[in-house]
Amino acid sequence: MAYYNERYNGKVKVQRSAKKTYEMVENMREAIDLITYDMVEQWVEDLILYKSYMGFDAREVILPKLGRELQMGSRLASPEEMSEGISGYLGDQPICLRSLKHDKGPAMYEDAGVPVVYYEETNSGGYRVEMKELSRTLDEFKSN
Repeated sequence: MAYYNERYNGKVKVQRSAKKTYEMVENMREAIDLITYDMVEQWVEDLILYKSYMGFDAREVILPKLGRELQMGSRLASPEEMSEGISGYLGDQPICLRSLKHDKGPAMYEDAGVPVVYYEETNSGGYRVEMKELSRTLDEFKSN
């Protein structure tokens, strides 16, 4: 510790970092005070209905269907990949499946930086898929 303090002005750097960290803690305290019961209820509903049963069901239906339609392999993302916002793969292309209903609410995860395929459930129990971002990416992928 003495070496770091002497060589790199460690005490000053620690104090600066502690100040920035404390400011962020204060910001979080203020943000937490803005959370309402309705916000929590909406988040839990989304988690239970759209991130679990319906979300996984959509992935299991839509990804293989897109793979067949586009004549390429498909696979569901691993739990680690899902934590990064990736729903699955078409060939080597990662994609994110996102419900149009979910997309109207607050973002619950970081943007994975991959094409997003939007879907909505139809009255007949199927899915309507909008894949403009994916089409553009696959065209670029095929031309390389």
